[in-house]
Amino acid sequence: IHTPYIICNDYMYEGLTEVCDKVENVSLMTNSIGNNGNPFGSADYYVNKDKILNTGLEVWEYEGGYSYHGKSILIDDNISVIGSFNVDMRSVYLDTELMLVIDSREINSQLNEAMESYEHIARKADADGSYDNPYDVEPVELTPYREKRMKLIKNFILWTRYLF
Repeated sequence: IHTPYIICNDYMYEGLTEVCDKVENVSLMTNSIGNNGNPFGSADYYVNKDKILNTGLEVWEYEGGYSYHGKSILIDDNISVIGSFNVDMRSVYLDTELMLVIDSREINSQLNEAMESYEHIARKADADGSYDNPYDVEPVELTPYREKRMKLIKNFILWTRYLF
């Protein structure tokens, strides 16, 4: 799963947990806190990262120096899902999003190759707060300005998170 940000409610966390309990190797790549161009998405990830990791997802944080905005899902070796849907409450409940589902091994292979090229610029987040860094990726620094902005936003996130 590739999504620029992940903003879930309890029902969505439960759904992700259920998928992870039934399917091996469920991974998600999203922007790191320092790399995320959406300050609200970044703040929500900062606040809820433990909940996301507790679903069983293998979470990779993109560190490419610019905000990643891809939205794709691979299922097995033949199903590819591509579109405008973010893994967030706004996409689920407010916006009209589209996803194209393609049953093709060839397209799945091509999309997998493209997605992996981004994953090679990512670090795997671990539940203990550390990172696995098999590709020796340099993390994007969270600037003091962005850190202050994120900390301010996180104080209001509970009331507004359905909007982002």
